[in-house]
Amino acid sequence: MIHLFPFLDCSDSSSDYRQIEHSRLQDEHIFIEFKGSSKEANRLFYVQEILYLDEVKDVCIMNLLVTDPSSLPPPFTEFGLPTVDSIVTLIGFGHPNHIYKTFEPKVRVLDWKSKRVEKSVEWVRSNYVQIKNILQFTGKPVEWVDIAYSILQNEGIVGLNCFMQHGASGAPGIAMTDRGLALVVMLQGGLPKFFNDIGHFAEQIPLEQRIEYGITMDIIRQDLLQHAPDLCKDVFGSN
Repeated sequence: MIHLFPFLDCSDSSSDYRQIEHSRLQDEHIFIEFKGSSKEANRLFYVQEILYLDEVKDVCIMNLLVTDPSSLPPPFTEFGLPTVDSIVTLIGFGHPNHIYKTFEPKVRVLDWKSKRVEKSVEWVRSNYVQIKNILQFTGKPVEWVDIAYSILQNEGIVGLNCFMQHGASGAPGIAMTDRGLALVVMLQGGLPKFFNDIGHFAEQIPLEQRIEYGITMDIIRQDLLQHAPDLCKDVFGSN
């Protein structure tokens, strides 16, 4: 049985992702961990094969090395497309060894034209010089101030009106559809772009300017349908 696991966030805001050697995902010291409950042990699986990797979209689909398919958690079988009218539930962990889940049950979906986004962009403009000085002082690219929220303009990227733990990237976003619960988005990071890279200076950024963002499952489906139709059918089904 091939179990497809399309939720690996490969980004690292403190380094250049494109310099990462992707074959290292199959290193014997790298594994995928499914957290167990208080009565269940965590389950670890190694990567057998990388089936799909898109650096721009920051998405990786892997075939896990599994001896007993029943040891895997059940996969998502329903998918949907979030809109600004959607209410999404996000569940995610922070960095490894972070023992608590972050649970956001009612998250509004935002687009580039949302008032919430417009206010945050305006706040950065109003504090442009101060933020640029902080970036320069901490050794981060000063041009980040100019693209603080601009990723929300990318196709298939949506804003999420919530605050997740640093390291929760890859968390699934679930929404109620006419077919029941469906996976609609994968968490990819937090905005403004520099928030998690300026240490204690982040305290100077009001929480109301924090926006998470994610990639829709639909844009991943479209790309797979074009470039890997058989894999698309394995992941998303034939509908």
